[in-house]
Amino acid sequence: MSDLALDFRRRLTASRLVRPGSTVLVALSGGCDSVVLLRLLLDVAPALRLRVAAAHLDHRMRGDSVADAAWVAELCRAWDVELAVGALREPARSEAHAREARYVFLRAAARQTRASRIATGHHADDDIETLVLRLARGTGTRGLRGIPERRGPLVRPLLPYRRSVLETWAREAGIAWREDPSNARPVYARNQVRLELLPALRGLDAALPARLEELRRDARRVERAWRARLDGVEAECVRATDGGFDVAREPLLAYPPAVQKRLLRRLLRRLRVVPTRAGTEAALAFMRGAASGRRIDVGGGAVLERCFDVLRVRAPAGHPMRDAAPAEPDSLRIDCDSGAGSLDIGGRKVRVSWSRATRVAAGGADVPGGRILPDGPRAAEVRVTGGAGAPLELRGWRPGDRMRLHGGTSKLKKLFNEWRVPRHERARVPLLAEGGRVLWVAGHARAADADDGRAARVLRIRVIDADVQ
Repeated sequence: MSDLALDFRRRLTASRLVRPGSTVLVALSGGCDSVVLLRLLLDVAPALRLRVAAAHLDHRMRGDSVADAAWVAELCRAWDVELAVGALREPARSEAHAREARYVFLRAAARQTRASRIATGHHADDDIETLVLRLARGTGTRGLRGIPERRGPLVRPLLPYRRSVLETWAREAGIAWREDPSNARPVYARNQVRLELLPALRGLDAALPARLEELRRDARRVERAWRARLDGVEAECVRATDGGFDVAREPLLAYPPAVQKRLLRRLLRRLRVVPTRAGTEAALAFMRGAASGRRIDVGGGAVLERCFDVLRVRAPAGHPMRDAAPAEPDSLRIDCDSGAGSLDIGGRKVRVSWSRATRVAAGGADVPGGRILPDGPRAAEVRVTGGAGAPLELRGWRPGDRMRLHGGTSKLKKLFNEWRVPRHERARVPLLAEGGRVLWVAGHARAADADDGRAARVLRIRVIDADVQ
C-alpha cells in the first residue's frame, strides 16, 4: 500500500467519516479527484471492511459528456465496482442547476446501492477557492469555515490534500483520468478564481494558501465556541412547537445583540430559511420593540410573531414543522371516584389521575390573573355534582367556554388574555369541566363554584406532565 493510501486510511479512521463495514458511494465524474478517491477507497476497503460503489451523472453540458460516461463505465468494470448511472433529460442550465441535480441523483443512487455515505472528491484547493469566493461575496465567520468534511451523508475525505499531491500520486500509480476542457476556460466564477485571481495573489505572497488555511481554522474555532454558547441560550429560551419555535422574549433580550442575532439565524436555518442582513436587522428590531399580537415576515415565508412574553418563529408553508397534522382534540370522561388515564390536548400529551377526597382545600379560588391553588398548579380539589346530566371531563379549551370566579363569570378567552396565555398555547391548556361549567384551568385558576358546599362529592385531580405554567 502506498504512502498516500496509508495516510488516507489513518485520516479516514481518525475522522470517522465512514464506519467500518459500511457501504460508501463515490461521486465519480471521471476527473482526477474522483478517480483518485475511488482508487484510495478501494485500496483501504479490505482493512476497513468497506463496500465501495460509484455513481455518475451526465449533465449534458458538453458535447463529449457521453464519452465521459462510457469511460467511467469501463473504469468501473476494470476495477469491479458497482456503478449507478444517470443522465439529465435536458442539459443543465447552469453550474448551480447541475450541482442541485447531481445531489438529487446521488441521494437516489445511495438508496439504490444501500450506501450510508456519499463521498465526493473535494480537496484542499477546492476549499481555498470556496473561501476566496465567499470573501469576495461577503461572509461572516460561519462562511469562513470553508467546505465541511461532512454534511449529513455527504463526506469529503480528500479535503486534507492539495490537488498537486493527488495528481502526482495518480501519475506515479499509472492511473488515468478524464480532463474537463471547461475547467481551463475562465467562464465561471470558480474558474476565474482558480486560473486568474489565486495565481495573481500568490505572486504577491507565496504563503497565501497557508494564510487562508489558518483563517479557516480560526473561523472553525470561533464557530465551535459560538455553537457551545448558543446551545446554552437555546436550552434556556427556546421550545420547539408543532409549527416552529417559541422563544422566551425577556430572557433572550438579556443577552447581547450578537447572541440574539445568532440564535435567530440558527432557528431560521432549521426552518430552511436564510434571512438577508436587512431581514435579520428588521427581525431584531421587531423582537425588541413590537407590541403583542404583531407579526412580520422575516424572509422565505417564515413569520416572527410576538405573543405577550413569547416570540414565536413560525415555519414557512411547506415545511414539515408547519404542515404536520396536529393531534386530534381529545377528552377524558371521569365517571368514577378514582382512576387514571391519558389524552392528547392540542398536541400535548397529558396523564391524569383522580381520587375521592373529603374536603376542598382552603383558598382555592382567586381573581383573574392571580397565581392560585395551594395544591400546586397541576392539582386541584373540586366539588362536583355527578350524575348523567352533568358529565365530568378533562379536555382542552373550546370557544364559548366560561368560568365563574369570585369577581364574576367571564369567557375563558378573556381570562386567557388576562393570564397572558399566548393564543397558540390556549388549546394546549388542560381544563376540567362539568357539563357546561369550567371548574378548573390547570395552572391558572379554580372556579368559585368548585367550592360549592351543595355538591355531592369532592374529587382530587392531578395532571401529570402537562407542562403548564
